[in-house]
Amino acid sequence: MKIFLISAHGFNLIKLLPTLEPETNEITVIGCPKSIFAKNDKQYRFIPIGNHDNCGAFTTELLANTALLETLEGWIIYGDDSTLYEIAHSSLSAERKIEILPIGSIEALSVVGSKAGFTQVSNKYKWKVPHSLVCTSPEDLKRTSTTFGFPFYLKADQGGGGTQVRKIIDSAALADIPEHWFPVVIQEAIEGTECGLGAFFWYGELRFIDFADQLEATEKLGPTYRRRVFIPESFDALDSLQDMGRVLGIHGFVNASTMYDPQRKSYFIFEMDMRPNAWHFLFSKLGHTIGELTRETSSPEEFPLLPIMPNGYVYVHIISRHIGQLLNKRLWRKYWLLALSSRTKKANEIVIDQISLGRYVAMFAVKIASIVLPARMIQALRKKGIAYTIYQVLAKISR
Repeated sequence: MKIFLISAHGFNLIKLLPTLEPETNEITVIGCPKSIFAKNDKQYRFIPIGNHDNCGAFTTELLANTALLETLEGWIIYGDDSTLYEIAHSSLSAERKIEILPIGSIEALSVVGSKAGFTQVSNKYKWKVPHSLVCTSPEDLKRTSTTFGFPFYLKADQGGGGTQVRKIIDSAALADIPEHWFPVVIQEAIEGTECGLGAFFWYGELRFIDFADQLEATEKLGPTYRRRVFIPESFDALDSLQDMGRVLGIHGFVNASTMYDPQRKSYFIFEMDMRPNAWHFLFSKLGHTIGELTRETSSPEEFPLLPIMPNGYVYVHIISRHIGQLLNKRLWRKYWLLALSSRTKKANEIVIDQISLGRYVAMFAVKIASIVLPARMIQALRKKGIAYTIYQVLAKISR
């Protein structure tokens, strides 16, 4: 099978690639020259796109490369929402967009990379999502919010990692919503338990799901680095999730989020992105293979498959490879503790250690130096470019 991985930087895909069985599948990675995949490996072919110093123009350069676009056929996996959105709203024909995006219908084009599109289609088909509406302008937002009721979550049409989401408690909080966020989604604020949901669809059929409590995050509403994977006693939004796959023709990995409302004793799907996140490789550690999930035939009632966990749950830690997070003022102690715990793993734990212990020691030394050395000396090192040179060296060894 031909598989294409498309992402400017590729961070969400680095752990996923080995699970795609490169020994039997033909894998091509398309990214900017600074991609984490740029150092080619025998497991895949790497095609650089765009200017080395401006990865922000990656999708524009990709869409301009018509010869490369014509070679895209097979299973195409995207690593970020912005690339999906730009392709869905490009000048390519609708038929060609459907061929290279992880969807199977024209209606699904409005959903790709768009929270507003997902809201409108969800309302149309009455899927189990929190009560949500789309507002196209600040005036529309002000008018609609008075009848919608506070509090609610306000989300920009695009954006990931919780960077463009706010909890609105009263009308005064609406005054400084940036213009570029519109159209925005206002969504019922359910007071309950958030649960991450990793899903895999194959030509519209839901084939695998896992559930995870998002225990610790790098920032509020941001990416998590510690989760508890479990199987809920009941998941009453399953019919909606399966219908989403059929209606939209979803093909590949889906990153979804759900909220369990204890008052209504019900799950609600409040977000869905048609691309993998940093956790999707876990299916291979939870008892399944990509060959099993993508086989052509299936028996009735066979899918969706669930994680195979003898003890009912498992804790998962992903230790970041990003120097910025490893040296983060708020998080660095936790990362060092996790680095040590990965050497003495307990039962019911999976620790994904993305860089070696030796490299942790090197960065730990940098952190100590930044604390111990006088501020003037640190400033001088930065001014002369020495600090940046050290950073570049560490960035290379932390691949």
